[in-house]
Amino acid sequence: MNLDILKIKDIPADISTIYLINTESDLAKFSFSSKELKYIKSQSSDKKKTISINSYNHWSYIQWIDKNDEKQFAVKENLRKAAGKLYSNLKENKHTELILVDLSDDAEYALAFIEGLALSHYQFSKYITKEKDKKNKLNVIKVFSKNVTKKQIDDLKILIDAVYRARDLVNEPLSFLTAEQLSQEIKKMGFEAGYDVEILNKKKIEALKLNGLLAINKGSIDPPTFSILTYKPENAINKDPYILVGKGIVYDTGGLSLKPTNSMDTMKSDMAGCCIYFLCIGKNKNACLCYWAYSCNR
Repeated sequence: MNLDILKIKDIPADISTIYLINTESDLAKFSFSSKELKYIKSQSSDKKKTISINSYNHWSYIQWIDKNDEKQFAVKENLRKAAGKLYSNLKENKHTELILVDLSDDAEYALAFIEGLALSHYQFSKYITKEKDKKNKLNVIKVFSKNVTKKQIDDLKILIDAVYRARDLVNEPLSFLTAEQLSQEIKKMGFEAGYDVEILNKKKIEALKLNGLLAINKGSIDPPTFSILTYKPENAINKDPYILVGKGIVYDTGGLSLKPTNSMDTMKSDMAGCCIYFLCIGKNKNACLCYWAYSCNR
């Protein structure tokens, strides 16, 4: 992940800042001018709108937490979406670093907003050769909050990194990400996450008579793989292992004439499930986990 998120104790001057607030009165203790506060108040009727203030040497962005009697999960999702909308402005203004001042009464709201910013920051630039075409300039989000802990930020960074890696794998072209290459990517990330990893090749798959996998793979010139990832932590909480079984078809060309046209663009995402399951669970140190996945070209 090319974006760092860290907790800070003081707010540096002259750095563009996002204020996550419940009411405009939350801003009274910050260095806004009377005209700026008046402007913010005049805009407070629309809680779905983010207020932007250009102070010449830095920008200030005011983001409301619009609870509107909704449940927490709905408020969090709205904040993720608001962060996604705001990110286009942040990119246009070419910020390299930002401060999030969390004035909410719940750490979950700030974390949801940060998540929305970070996921909107994602860009698949592996094959972009010109530096000027790499448009995302943001390098770091600094979090000033009495509610959000360093551990919560670290956990969020694991989740965001998992989504980034899953997106990278989905975005890779088939010319690179064959079933064999996918198994190597899984192996590399498995070792990084502390798994034991075993990759079964076609000969081993045939010896084990995994005929369903072999049948699916008959439509491809590339061989299939079967990846087994096992994690056994010390002092595991549960007595029995969790076992997840998933498939990763790196590109599915079957049934083109039967599928509606609006589903064509997402066909490359067929193997996303095997990526995200593995990556999100890979850093969970509280349970004995075992993950099996097969991957093939079809």
